[in-house]
Amino acid sequence: MWVFGYGSLIWKADFPFEQRVAGHIRGYSRRFWQGSTDHRGVPNKIYGYGVRNGEGERILEFADGAGLLICNAQFQKEDNKLVTYTSGDMLNGEGGSDLATVARVRCAWKKFWELSGVLTRRGVSLTLKGKPGRVVTLVENTESCVYGVAYKIPDGSVEVVGAHLDVREKGGYRREYLSFYPNPSDDAAESPPLDVMVYIGSSANPNYLGPAPLEAMAAQIAFSEGKSGRNAEYLLELAKAMRELAPRQSDDHLYSLEDCVLTLLGSNKLGCVDARSAA
Repeated sequence: MWVFGYGSLIWKADFPFEQRVAGHIRGYSRRFWQGSTDHRGVPNKIYGYGVRNGEGERILEFADGAGLLICNAQFQKEDNKLVTYTSGDMLNGEGGSDLATVARVRCAWKKFWELSGVLTRRGVSLTLKGKPGRVVTLVENTESCVYGVAYKIPDGSVEVVGAHLDVREKGGYRREYLSFYPNPSDDAAESPPLDVMVYIGSSANPNYLGPAPLEAMAAQIAFSEGKSGRNAEYLLELAKAMRELAPRQSDDHLYSLEDCVLTLLGSNKLGCVDARSAA
């Protein structure tokens, strides 16, 4: 089995392989249109007021420190009926979906508890709006190709590696099978294409974010983080790897995002190598 990597698999192959071959697939473009709420971001979560996380921090304080936002809150009335308020409802008494910072929402809750006999502390819950990161997926484009690497998986490891990758790519990706064209070497004829397995996050998956203005995507990437690390690290490592792998190939989407993210971070606050000067 051959596996094609076009994102973090290029620079982070955590599985056994026999060969690593550079090349490309045709008919697709690489885009940072897939949301990541596991590896490079945070999902929405529902908590009870006063609940503490694994480190003993109260949820509101944790959310405040992590820069998370309140999405909505539910209060239990005396007659045991739940009422849901958006942050906008609590802050200005009007309908609306405007998000508020945790500190402002905390003040709004205090106001409700002090001035209203209708609401009680009992049964209060809240939803913290997550901060998904952005990672790459493939988008159909008949006039484009995507450079990356193909890995030859040992016959005895196919099932284990496949299961491992299914878990690694579980955040909205599905298996597809495409033709991969190895880069020709200087002293050899062009190699025949290989059948490769590739993971693609389609527009139908729940984590798909789709296109957005470049500056908005860059800000999301620059300030998101998940269990696998900073989202900006993912972008910068990918850009570095692609310059080494395919130095003559352009990828305006990738390198424009790299420029914007590095600008937002004040050139480089992650300790990653700024590979732009090598281009």
